[in-house]
Amino acid sequence: MIALLFVAATAAARIPEVLPLEKETALALSAAPEHLRAGAGVWALERNGFVKVRESTNGFNCIVNRDGPLNQKPTCYDAEGSATILPKVVFVGDLLLKGTPLPEIAAAVKEGFRTGRFISPRRPGVAYMLSGDIRNYNPQTGQVGSFPPHVMFYAPNLTNEDIGSTGDPATGLPFVAYQGPQGFMIMLAHRDDSASAETRLDGSALMPYKNAWRLSFLKNGVARSAGTVTDELAAVEVDGRHLMKRTQVVKYDNGKFDSRDENIFDPATMAPASMDFWKNGAHVNHREFDGRSVYFHAPGAAMKIVEYPQPPFDFYGGMYGLLFAAMPLREGFSATLPAVDEDDDTYREVAVHVVAREPVSAGALGTVDAWRTEAQTSMGAMRFWVTKSPPYILRLEWDASPGVTAVYSMPDGRSG
Repeated sequence: MIALLFVAATAAARIPEVLPLEKETALALSAAPEHLRAGAGVWALERNGFVKVRESTNGFNCIVNRDGPLNQKPTCYDAEGSATILPKVVFVGDLLLKGTPLPEIAAAVKEGFRTGRFISPRRPGVAYMLSGDIRNYNPQTGQVGSFPPHVMFYAPNLTNEDIGSTGDPATGLPFVAYQGPQGFMIMLAHRDDSASAETRLDGSALMPYKNAWRLSFLKNGVARSAGTVTDELAAVEVDGRHLMKRTQVVKYDNGKFDSRDENIFDPATMAPASMDFWKNGAHVNHREFDGRSVYFHAPGAAMKIVEYPQPPFDFYGGMYGLLFAAMPLREGFSATLPAVDEDDDTYREVAVHVVAREPVSAGALGTVDAWRTEAQTSMGAMRFWVTKSPPYILRLEWDASPGVTAVYSMPDGRSG
């Protein structure tokens, strides 16, 4: 059974959303297997169309395909697909940004194949769509749904009838999409939701603590102090369950912004139980987690229940690097965590990679050997320095916007 996530869509939208470059890049690369991401080229959608922002060193090129105004489909093509299918994808995205109606775009693509402007793949090959963040508009329902991770093999002019397929992805069988000269045979990337013992998170050894960071923003080599972030982990009991609660409070020095996250979770599995978020004193978000199902209780709005492809962790809701302290920290370890967006109910995955153990300044604790752990997120790249001892996260660098890095560093005087 394929679990679909549906979110409200504005059917009247005619122009694709242009994302910040860091977010666009991370989303594009999430389509590829982890071992291909470092060498893959990247195309990004800008105001005037798609632009190549990174050259490929391994033949693969990644792009967030916009084949409709509301669609975002991270795809990574091999060398053959990069030479044959990718030019058509770029062409379609450029026309969408100009407001060209979809029927006119379809006619232009058909004419492009007729005249030889576009050609079908000349050999077998593969396009990866392994991201958990694939958005696809359904004209029958008027909604945007997510589609599970999958792999596509070039199948020009092959039909579903040829392979005995009904064309329904819910069957779990291969099917052909875009039947014709740009056709693909799609195989769903089935995953074991239980996870192996190697990748299952275990935070049963987590200890309560109190910590604080100084928040600064680094731009053009100049750091500007911005505020403080306090972080506390405590044991709590909820309905007879022995859980833990993480509380983070952000306060800007200028008094214009403050926020509070409270995350209650099961330390044995790091599975979330609930999340609450306050911004500038207002309670703006409450979520409850039950396996694949998440209950959203936004103040002033009706409760919404969403079922996800996999049981999500609450990375974006406030857990962040504390999840990494429950991983097997060793050089080269990688994992992909299912998660839910910070601001809405979009399903997003977080690619995590432990780089190496290295010394880092930890305020009153002095210099500590910590595991540098990198995360590719929808918010931009993040680098955590994590240990297996409280307060676990010693430093965070987050590429928050183009040319700007948010730095969370421990000052002297830590307590707890």
